[in-house]
Parts: sequence; C-alpha cells; structure tokens
Amino acid sequence: MESLWILIPLSVVLAVGIGGAFWWAVNSGQLDDLDSPAAKVVMDDDRAPSNPSKGTHSK
Repeated sequence: MESLWILIPLSVVLAVGIGGAFWWAVNSGQLDDLDSPAAKVVMDDDRAPSNPSKGTHSK
C-alpha cells in the first residue's frame, strides 16, 4: 500500500507531461498536414537532371 503514495503522483505527473507534449504538438503545427508526407513516399520522379555536367564536384 505504501507504493501507491509514489505511483499515483508519478502517474499524474506522467499524464500531465504527455498532455503537455500533445498540446504543444497541436499548437505548434506538428499535426497540420498528415496526408502530404505519405503521398511523397509514393511519388515517382524518374526525370533526369537537365544538365548532368553541372553536378556537385568537390575540389
């Protein structure tokens, strides 16, 4: 029974922390666009570069 004095406040602190992280994510725009990242994975871009000789060369 004595462990409940530790576990109950710990669970409340954990729940408040998770709720705060979720609130921050919603208000900072982390969950605004859920469809575009999934669509970008399946987009196929097989076009060749317009000028292949202008690649990045290290000197």
